Amino acid sequence: ISRETLRGFPGKYGHRVMKLFPATIPAPWSPKDQTFLRPEKNIWEILSGFHPLIPFLSVDGCFGLLFSGQPLPAQPPKQPNKKKPGMKLKKTHLAAVAAITLAGPASAAVLLTDNFDTNNESAATFNDNLATDQGGSLGTVTYTTVTGGADYQVQHSNAGNMLLVGNLFGQRDVFASLNRNFAADANSANAALEVSFTVEVFDGFTPGDWAAFSIGSGQNNFVLNSANKFSALFQDDGGTQQFKNGTTPTIGSSATFTDGDTVKFVISNAAGTGSAFSSNGDTDVVNMYFNNTLAGTWTNLDFGSGDGYLTFEGRNSNSRFDNLSISTIPEPSAALLGGLGLLALLRRRRA
Repeated sequence: ISRETLRGFPGKYGHRVMKLFPATIPAPWSPKDQTFLRPEKNIWEILSGFHPLIPFLSVDGCFGLLFSGQPLPAQPPKQPNKKKPGMKLKKTHLAAVAAITLAGPASAAVLLTDNFDTNNESAATFNDNLATDQGGSLGTVTYTTVTGGADYQVQHSNAGNMLLVGNLFGQRDVFASLNRNFAADANSANAALEVSFTVEVFDGFTPGDWAAFSIGSGQNNFVLNSANKFSALFQDDGGTQQFKNGTTPTIGSSATFTDGDTVKFVISNAAGTGSAFSSNGDTDVVNMYFNNTLAGTWTNLDFGSGDGYLTFEGRNSNSRFDNLSISTIPEPSAALLGGLGLLALLRRRRA
């Protein structure tokens, strides 16, 4: 609409409309939509005295005044308050989702990693390259080693793997054990302890010759030593055995593995979320995974605050370990649990 057009209206009407639209129409309208102008409150206030005149916007984009024959109300009619289903709880839902988003899932706190990448083929120099190969919040953690009589039988790195040569002259056990009680870390975080690594067993004198992983109160103890609260044995033929407190018979032997598999142990309290090393009694649990698939669960274990020493062992075979990672897995945060609880409550209320 132009000023020339507005001058055709009676003086006061044209003057008022020109004040509202001094040059052009700032129309909240799209020709593509072909919809009428929706007058805002101030438009109704200015045109409330026009009674028979209704502002409109035509499909070709022209603004005009239409004689309705009926007076306009002083204010635009109020639209009914139509709320979409669930809108009443929208803000509450958002708060719950925000709590869950901010909390996130419980994530592992990596204490120590060892990639065994820097070549080191001697037990005497086993700890020389740890600053290069190890990572995690603990920095470096040294090992104590035991050979079967030859220095090369325990190597921190041979072709990118820790190598335990246990088949020299037969019936030889060789060991490498980390000089740290990881039970203290689990208790400090009130968290489950997760230990993972890849394992390969080869060149055994018999298919049943093996490598082993143990956790307990001592270091470099034979797999059946009672100081080992839990032990897992990996045979050259792919079979496995597990032991509680070094006792026989085994507490499980059905799981099988393939050389190069990633083995993971999660050691926790009965709930599966807290530390196993805080004097829980005979209720602790070990879960074993092969390539993140659950392969076995052992219950009624009893770990104490001094039972967090880890030992790797080779017997009558050559064994390779690689990609060692030790972490604590904390309980879900309070914010996460609160958010999930709130969403559950809202779901129940809407039902």
